[in-house]
Amino acid sequence: MGEEQRVHPECINASNPYHECVEYCFWKIAEAKERREKEETVFNQKSLYNAYKKRTKNIPVNADDYTKMKETDPEFYRDGSSLQYGKALKLPEENVDKMVQELEDRDQKRKAFSRRRRFHEEKDVDSINDRNEHFNKKIERAFGKYTVEIKNNLERGTALPD
Repeated sequence: MGEEQRVHPECINASNPYHECVEYCFWKIAEAKERREKEETVFNQKSLYNAYKKRTKNIPVNADDYTKMKETDPEFYRDGSSLQYGKALKLPEENVDKMVQELEDRDQKRKAFSRRRRFHEEKDVDSINDRNEHFNKKIERAFGKYTVEIKNNLERGTALPD
């Protein structure tokens, strides 16, 4: 940075005419750059390739079928300038079925995975909304050991006078 320019262009306070960047500003700028780089590399080529390998690991490859298909099609390895570009290959039905099965398995795994696991159907409902549920949990942690007998009597119906 030059002498007349005391503010880094990437500083969040650069629009303030009275601000001068110090060590803290440079530290925050470097931290933001690292965070941006980390976010950009989530779907980089290596992670996408590893996901591809993981998906194709369960698909069996038959070398005999592969060589047979290569022998029957003269342009098995065709490029974009080929006259047969876009022509559909004759695929065996069992290969299509394997692909469909793999896609269904992946869909089942995706449906089984859930980040939000708050609602339990087997649990008794004792709250009217989320805030009340949170409050009831806190009360139960604090006073649950003292109110066990009262709750049991209420459930049995023996807590009420005749």
